[in-house]
Amino acid sequence: MQSSPQFPVSTAFARLPTPLQRLNQPAESSGEIWVKRDDMTGIELSGNKVRKLEYLIADAQSKEADVILTCGGIQSNHARATALCAVQKGLRCHLLLRGASPEVPSGNHLLGTLAGAKISWLTPEEYRKRDAFFESTVQMYQDAGLKCYVIPEGGSNPLGVYGYVAGYEETYQQLQEANVDARYIYTAVGSGGTLAGLLAGWVKSRRRGPRPIGVPVCDDARTFRTRIMDVLLAYHEAYGEPIPDVEEIELLDGWVGLGYAKSRPRELKTIRTLANRYGFFLDPVYTVKGWMGMEAHRSNRSEGNDIFLHTGGVFGLLATGGFTPDGPAND
Repeated sequence: MQSSPQFPVSTAFARLPTPLQRLNQPAESSGEIWVKRDDMTGIELSGNKVRKLEYLIADAQSKEADVILTCGGIQSNHARATALCAVQKGLRCHLLLRGASPEVPSGNHLLGTLAGAKISWLTPEEYRKRDAFFESTVQMYQDAGLKCYVIPEGGSNPLGVYGYVAGYEETYQQLQEANVDARYIYTAVGSGGTLAGLLAGWVKSRRRGPRPIGVPVCDDARTFRTRIMDVLLAYHEAYGEPIPDVEEIELLDGWVGLGYAKSRPRELKTIRTLANRYGFFLDPVYTVKGWMGMEAHRSNRSEGNDIFLHTGGVFGLLATGGFTPDGPAND
């Protein structure tokens, strides 16, 4: 592969490379499923957001920031990871979270609170206008003599994209070392940055590795295709790196279910089934919907090997209500 452009030095939060694990499939399966275990980037820093924060936090330090400002839902993996990365580097963290403060913190929200993050709660209406809240919060810190570094939702900006360009390169090398030919690499899509990085990495490999496919967990394919292309164009403009054509951004509609962070019994049942079968945990917001989209897509394809990018989320799973070891409520 080509040499990388000059980015801020990684802060080495993630434990890399993460494993590429082959699953023991039933005999009648058409090809193998390999899981890229990015849920194993760390314990408190588990998940895909950490690859992006490697570069974003380093950039914040290079710009002498005092405060990291970002946003997300109550159980945002990105918000939790940002709070923990910031405190590890001696930086303050301020989170704009969508929703209302619960009586008892749990999951990602609890960990972000324990890490000392300041939280501002936004209604869904306010969150749709979060750029204005970013601006007013930055101004508040400037008035206090502090420099604020803004990270967008999910770390989905040109520098964040590079986290998964590097992640794709890592996965491609592991496949070559294992002598495995894979068709696709599937990922859940919540903000678009991870898929953007995988696509840029795929193009950088001259399209020789597995083609990335996204499964939206909110919004639809049309919305995400535009959003992802905007991020990729900004990435290309910033670093001169190759990017795919818009027609190459493949997304599988139909797996949002009841909506973002809302679960149906069949999704929770899938989490239990996979934990029983393979001994790893998907989460109800992102990965289980990505997995179900992958399974449906594979069922319509000829035999071949595929990769599922496990982007973490176990802390959000622990915050799920109405879910028992025997199965979801009202199953």
